[in-house]
Amino acid sequence: MKKLFVIALFAAIVSIVSCGGDDGGGSSSECWSGDSKCQGSTSYYCSGGHWEYYEYCSYGCQSSTGRCKSSSGGGGDGGSSECSSGDHKCYGSSSYYCSGGSWEYDEYCSNGCDSSTGRCKSDSGGGTSKECTSGKYKCDGDASYKCSGGYWEYNEYCSYGCKSSTGKCESAPPAECNHGQYKCEGSVSYYCPLGNWVVNVDCSTHNYYDKCNSSTGRCECTRGKRRCAGDYFTQYCSDGEQYETDTCTYGVTHCEDGKCVPD
Repeated sequence: MKKLFVIALFAAIVSIVSCGGDDGGGSSSECWSGDSKCQGSTSYYCSGGHWEYYEYCSYGCQSSTGRCKSSSGGGGDGGSSECSSGDHKCYGSSSYYCSGGSWEYDEYCSNGCDSSTGRCKSDSGGGTSKECTSGKYKCDGDASYKCSGGYWEYNEYCSYGCKSSTGKCESAPPAECNHGQYKCEGSVSYYCPLGNWVVNVDCSTHNYYDKCNSSTGRCECTRGKRRCAGDYFTQYCSDGEQYETDTCTYGVTHCEDGKCVPD
């Protein structure tokens, strides 16, 4: 009699344990928001850390995705048979967006999800906030964003940078300078022929000039500076732009340190 009582008690414990792991409603106390799972032919999704009923699956539930199969052939579509990239929809209190033709989890909506926009409500009163005017563009670093349905959405990455005045990508590298400009970097003069700086000349090694004028970006000589051009010619800088030449008397004088001195 005692042996029968022990067997009955063990059977009762096994029955309680086997039934206690599920509440019969397809819910669980823990899950990651955005996850989905199957229970029989029913799809459940995780919202706020709890499993919630989503839909009954006429063609069966795909266990690998937790979503309904799109046809009796058994193919799964990630939660929807059709959607256009950029669209949004609500699953209970969660917002989903369409990426590559399949719905992807976006965020949990603490104030509820607005079924008309597929976005989270901005307050408990049910209102949704509009971030922008549809059709407008803006830059965020090197990315361009477009306003669609009152919300900013990623448009494209800008290889040549994003133009802040338009919010759109530059079609070519921005010009560094205006055609015809000059500038100095140390003793080097730079010239702008086609929107980019190129070296014009190193003034310190030029035959006539010795420095770069920062106000003009061009080479010039130091006013009053004198030098020899051979044995019988002296040169001096008259106006900063060029040297004037004097000739020494052949057989009488010659040039030293930029001046004619007796032989």
